[in-house]
Amino acid sequence: MKTGIKNFFTKSENIFCILTVIFLVWLLLVNPIAGIADNGDFNRALIPNYMTIPDNIVYFDLVTEEYPIINPLPIIYPSYVNAHILPVMTAKMLNVLTYSREVFNIRFMSAVYIMLFAVAMCLILRGFKLKKLWQNVLLFSLFVFMFANSGNALYFGSLYAEPAAFVFFLAAAGCLRLCVKPDKPRFGMYIAFLVFAALFFGSKMQYAPLAVLLIPISVYAARIFRNRKTAILTVTIVGCVACLMFYICQPSYLDDVTTYNAVFRGIVTDGESAEYLDELGLPKEYAALAGTGAFDDEHPIDIYSDEFNENFYEKMSKGKLVKFYLTHPRFFINTLEENAKSCYLNQPKYLGNRTASYSSERVLFDGLQHYCDFKLKFFPKNFWCIAAFLALYAAWLVYRFKKSAGGGRLWCMFLMLLIVFSAVQYVLPTVGDGGADLAKQLYMFNISLDFLLFCAVCSLAEFLTEKREDREC
Repeated sequence: MKTGIKNFFTKSENIFCILTVIFLVWLLLVNPIAGIADNGDFNRALIPNYMTIPDNIVYFDLVTEEYPIINPLPIIYPSYVNAHILPVMTAKMLNVLTYSREVFNIRFMSAVYIMLFAVAMCLILRGFKLKKLWQNVLLFSLFVFMFANSGNALYFGSLYAEPAAFVFFLAAAGCLRLCVKPDKPRFGMYIAFLVFAALFFGSKMQYAPLAVLLIPISVYAARIFRNRKTAILTVTIVGCVACLMFYICQPSYLDDVTTYNAVFRGIVTDGESAEYLDELGLPKEYAALAGTGAFDDEHPIDIYSDEFNENFYEKMSKGKLVKFYLTHPRFFINTLEENAKSCYLNQPKYLGNRTASYSSERVLFDGLQHYCDFKLKFFPKNFWCIAAFLALYAAWLVYRFKKSAGGGRLWCMFLMLLIVFSAVQYVLPTVGDGGADLAKQLYMFNISLDFLLFCAVCSLAEFLTEKREDREC
């Protein structure tokens, strides 16, 4: 027993995880706590878990600490079902068992995400661990610098879907890395990868259709685990079907809202762009709605009337939007170039990070996010630079794939699929939602880019280590 505890505390990855957890506990659980204020999305997590918004909530400006519980039992109301509600339900049950059956304290949500992040972090650090202690210290410090900063951690103190996607993605990547690291890939770790990957894709509607990306990597994995191919393909198909069901069963109003934003915040944004109404088959008088959002308090035209429903929602579709952008390539490129200006923001600056006990006005927590500041200052805010980076990275992965075998190829395929996911996520917020709330919509693009950079540094470290060992031999 004592030997096991001693071994635990002498492993560098465990020490880094413990120190990171201490930092997150101080930031999110110790007064004055920090988080991200509600912009109106929290009901998507509260209602399915039989909780509700308190009367004293201050949207956008202040973090709310407690939410009324309608039913303390661990049951789900089928209103907006996805994988995001699972960590919320877990936090709710911990709250009910140890704190209160009547109110939910946001600290329990933070605690659940801290635990999930610690597990994911431990998996990744073990997966990338090298032989030399000093190398591990540098790589592990880089991981903490890039992923455990307050730009990501503040999401833990909220009910948004982004932190669930974040921890599920890291856990999936860590499981796959441990799966392919030994000479003989581990089947159990691959199944764990599929489970966490399905949870990741199912955590937010804009990710759900992309669960099909798991199919090609699982088809290749079935060739590696020949005796377990049925189990691999079954888990993959079940995960993909579950994610697609989440997407199909989403509330219809969400499709209407995103379509409205895609038209009037993404295409018809001012008087000059009103000419596109004809091409979209919409009445010219709708030019008055240019630049408005679906959730704005007032609109010059009643967007809830039967007439508007007939002339807009019944005529517009995501397919029409895709067709518009494909037939207007210059407009599309200009929009993607605008996205580049916001793609390194981890969280919206219009949302406060402190509670009413700290301040009665909106307060932003700008500390301990040096990596976010570094990206905003030095990373190129240019669409073509981003596209070039992803293209060069993809070419490098093709080269690595040809030189590798077995688990090495599986990891290359994962990173290649991550590039495809990143590219889709860069485009989707504009085409599907008109660029509304762009910092949040591009969050996983941001994380994906960071993870690709981290993997590149780790690969370089492995390459240099191998070269040094060859010279010594």
